Amino acid sequence: MDVDSAPSAYAPFLAFLASANIELSDKCELAPYPAMGNGLRAVTDIPAHTELFSVPKVSVLSTQTSELKNRLSSAEWEGLKGGWGRLILCLMWEQGRGEQSPWAGYLATMPNEFYTPMFWSESELQELKGTSIFDKIGVEEAENEYNSRLLPIIKAHEDLFPPTKFEECFSIKWFHIQGSRILSRSFHIEGPKDEQEEDDEFEEDDEDNGGEDVDTVGMVPMADMLNAMWGEENAKLFYTETHLSMITTEAIPSGAQIFNTYARPPNSDLLRRYGHVDVIPPSLVGNEEDEVEIRCDLAVNVARDFLIARSLIKPLEKEETAVTRGEEENQDEWKFEGRVEFWLEEGGDEVIPIQITDPLPPPLIAFLTLLLLPTSAYTKAHEANKLPRPKLSADVIELGKVLIGRRLEEYADSLEADLAILSSPEISTIPIRKRLAIVVRAGEKAVLGKTLRDFQKAESKLAAESASSGWKRKAKGPDGSRGGSKMKLA
Repeated sequence: MDVDSAPSAYAPFLAFLASANIELSDKCELAPYPAMGNGLRAVTDIPAHTELFSVPKVSVLSTQTSELKNRLSSAEWEGLKGGWGRLILCLMWEQGRGEQSPWAGYLATMPNEFYTPMFWSESELQELKGTSIFDKIGVEEAENEYNSRLLPIIKAHEDLFPPTKFEECFSIKWFHIQGSRILSRSFHIEGPKDEQEEDDEFEEDDEDNGGEDVDTVGMVPMADMLNAMWGEENAKLFYTETHLSMITTEAIPSGAQIFNTYARPPNSDLLRRYGHVDVIPPSLVGNEEDEVEIRCDLAVNVARDFLIARSLIKPLEKEETAVTRGEEENQDEWKFEGRVEFWLEEGGDEVIPIQITDPLPPPLIAFLTLLLLPTSAYTKAHEANKLPRPKLSADVIELGKVLIGRRLEEYADSLEADLAILSSPEISTIPIRKRLAIVVRAGEKAVLGKTLRDFQKAESKLAAESASSGWKRKAKGPDGSRGGSKMKLA
């Protein structure tokens, strides 16, 4: 697609691509897609391993290519280290420059509105109550970042951040918009590894790299125009030392949409980062990577109640704590806090994920086993710096069932109630943000429901094995033979 033949809506962006030395293959074109915005479409059959476009790294908008770092003092720039502050401020500054910015034509294509929960009202956020996303939105933390680190620089440099453009480029509103653009559209930008062999022409870009360094992340023109859908990816971004290239990973027929990959995150992450969810037919509840997080503190509280109910520890009296009771008694003797610390020291996490495709996850079983270990066994394991092996004992299974039930209680409604809404003929009349929330929470409840059934199956299996073992013991005769005493022949 060239500028002269492009629809008027795409001509300015294609003109920018040409100025940035980004050439789009004539095998594909930009096209609108309902409910997806713009995307990339094949205009002819495209073989696998075909380059669709290549972006020079100097054309990527990042903290390394923007001139802003050269306009601030080293102390100011270093003060922005950590988090996304540097890149957000670069985007705000470049947008404020208008046509003077080398990326003006690119920034003009970026969305200003998002369905991500960062922009939801309090009542809308309540629809996400109980989900793994609810405590990860971070509005307060983000606004503290803006007020404490970015705003002082903006106010100190009116030559760079003109007050006349504050509301349209540099306000807290635009801080959130630029942050959401980064969260939903950025890519990792890395050169080939030093030890890479010469015939290793391309390295795959890894979008799912936790704890990323903001200086290795950037906004890649054209690459972020591709949509993504669970299980439909047919192209991926690769890098060389000087360029980022979008290359097909399979043959694509003419007329088909070209999809990039999001590395298959659960719907909770899709909504938090990108503002949409994937529903995989014929299911109404989400995608195959959906997961639920089980917090260790919840598991501890459930284990405490579990042990109290079995009279293994005593409940604390009103206004009495384990500390006031003494080190050697009851709950404090069980050392719940110490067990959690031991878990974390040995590589465990504060939250344990459960996926819809998983059997009962060993980390969850191991943590429940740890919580139920008798004090002497726990002391021995701690001294040996060795976590217990995951073991599906009767008590662990029972605790697991209670834990899953308690986790389900954190949602306002049942899975059945959510499915009734999603299958209702009036679903299209429900506000989009509520629909997105229902899909996320329904997917999580489906995961928990399957996990509960897995615990019940494990319970039935254990009972059957116990019954079989008991029958075998009873079936032995006094001499140790099976089937009772032997008959004597006449």
